[in-house]
Amino acid sequence: MPWEAVLVLDGADSTLLPAPLAADPRIHVVELPRPVGAAAARNLGLRTVRTPFVCYSDDDDLLPADSLAVRHQRITETDLGWVAGWSADLHPDAFRPGVLLNGH
Repeated sequence: MPWEAVLVLDGADSTLLPAPLAADPRIHVVELPRPVGAAAARNLGLRTVRTPFVCYSDDDDLLPADSLAVRHQRITETDLGWVAGWSADLHPDAFRPGVLLNGH
């Protein structure tokens, strides 16, 4: 099955991407000119997805080696509309003062 990765750079500098990621045609980079927060960045990334299945994670999440294969197997073998799996979150999500819901 073809796959793609959508990397949403939430105000981050795209020149910091490792060269193999930047050169991989399966990886689509969405550069945001300023930080908008995790939820907004995920939603903007979802607008660009072209594959039938989606799994998202943050840059501080660690997924087990077979995580995507297990999730794909479960969703294709069942009538479930979505599946979830375990991942380790290396840093707690935090609210950033000064960033309001309306972007001002």
